[in-house]
Amino acid sequence: MKRKFILSGLMGLLFVFTMGASVASAQTDLSGVWVLDRSKSTDLPPPLKELSMTITQKGTKVDVVQKLVLNTGEENITDTYLLDGGTKGVMLDGPNKSRAKGNRTAKKIDRGFESVDEGTFTPPGLSGKLTVKTSRKWRVSEDGKTLTLDIIRASSMGTRESHRVFTKA
Repeated sequence: MKRKFILSGLMGLLFVFTMGASVASAQTDLSGVWVLDRSKSTDLPPPLKELSMTITQKGTKVDVVQKLVLNTGEENITDTYLLDGGTKGVMLDGPNKSRAKGNRTAKKIDRGFESVDEGTFTPPGLSGKLTVKTSRKWRVSEDGKTLTLDIIRASSMGTRESHRVFTKA
């Protein structure tokens, strides 16, 4: 009888821990369509009229499709983040529509994830090469209705910080 009682107690604890883990992972899921709230965002590029993101998160893989509406038209930018803490080689977008091979590290944090990209670009219109390090912190509010994206971009030309706030569509 004592043995059944102990086994029942252990099974109950296992159930509680399993449910807690699934609730915690559900809270950090960024999946959905997110629309920029310009009134709560800072340091947005001047030609940006609208910005929305469609995020699909499956385990440690996060796919992001950004839809930008600019003075010159509409652009879609796709990106993938692997939240395993390892460094991966990726193609990065840089200044003046330049692209370069670079490295990305991404990992889970409380209610989201953070990533660091670093690459050396040869942008048209600028002399020489430019190494850019971009840090991003993505966080969902506890109620799941707001996503904040804090970006710090540093290079020899200076450092820029941007705070973007999105609401779930």
